[in-house]
Formats: sequence, C-alpha cells, structure tokens
Amino acid sequence: MVEPQQVTEFLAEMEKISVIPDLPARVVVNERTGTVIIGENVSVSAVAMSHGSLQLKIPGDTSGDLFGGDTEVVEEPDHLHPIINSFDVGAMPTVSELVRNLNALGVTPRDLISILQSLKTAGALRADLVIQ
Repeated sequence: MVEPQQVTEFLAEMEKISVIPDLPARVVVNERTGTVIIGENVSVSAVAMSHGSLQLKIPGDTSGDLFGGDTEVVEEPDHLHPIINSFDVGAMPTVSELVRNLNALGVTPRDLISILQSLKTAGALRADLVIQ
C-alpha cells in the first residue's frame, strides 16, 4: 500500500519536470505573393479531391486503402478524354512533395492555396494552415 505522504512527494517531484513540446506542423501561404512555406515532414493523409480539371487522389494505408490503386494527380482536358499528366507521390506524401508535383503541372499559386485550404478543411492536411 502506498502512503499518502509518498503520493504527495511524488506529485511534488512531477511538478518540477520541464516539458518542451514539439513545434506544431505548419504551412504558411501568402496569397498576395503566392509564397508557400512548408515545415519539415508535413504530411497529407488519405484523400480524393477535384479542383477544376485537376484530380488528386492519395491512398491511405495499403492494407486498408479506401481509394484503391496508386496515388496520382491527373489533369484532364475539359472534354474528359485521355489523361494528360499523372504521377505517383505515394501514400502519406509530404506537402513539399505534393506542392512540387502540383507546380510541375503548372498549378497557379492561387489554385495551390485553394487546394491546401481544401485539404485542411477535409482534415487531410496534417498541419496548421496560416494564410497571410
């Protein structure tokens, strides 16, 4: 049996512990300049979305993949014929990888910001989104 005095001493020692929390994951975007600043290892979880003619699909864990298949970002012409661009960023890509691939497709800064906002709203962006 633990004595009440031991519990009190233990709690007093616990109060002395200094805890330094991790910095929150953060993505900062400046709409005016089109600047996107991404913290290290900010990831995106499983999601499927469409933005104009751009379609984005990031699968979840391969054992329980909700979407099936590979992760891809594709851009289709307005008449919905064959796919123009496609690439695999893998499950749980970093936002940096995703932004690099979207930039390769020529996505405008305004569209990129809109996509990041949509990912945050959907709960797929695993970071704080700060819009300046």
